[in-house]
Amino acid sequence: MFQLYAVVLCTVSDYPGIALAAGYSVSGEFGCFSCRDETCSERLKHGQKYCFMGARRFLPLDHEFRFDAKSFDASEEHREAPIGYAQIAVLDNIKSIKDFEKSKTWKCVSGLFSLPYGTPIYSGTI
Repeated sequence: MFQLYAVVLCTVSDYPGIALAAGYSVSGEFGCFSCRDETCSERLKHGQKYCFMGARRFLPLDHEFRFDAKSFDASEEHREAPIGYAQIAVLDNIKSIKDFEKSKTWKCVSGLFSLPYGTPIYSGTI
């Protein structure tokens, strides 16, 4: 008999894995984990599925596709890319949610946030 201590250092997950590990909803109109509440989505008229627009935000500010309204959705893209998770406090964001039933993105407080050896902060973009 011995006491084992373990630490989750890193996870590599697909979108359903993010939903399980972080308690984040990756389906529906706010399904983009990188954009969070700033997700640009449209529901397709005949397919009844969501189409995620606004991916041109991640291109450099002077990229030609940002100004090509004709080839895309008849609009130019002038917004900057969303701030990555390494630059915001995820746990503070989750703690500010009063009612998870009304939350558009976060659906619960993941068990990973209650581990005694630290608070995970998601970094990078997906």
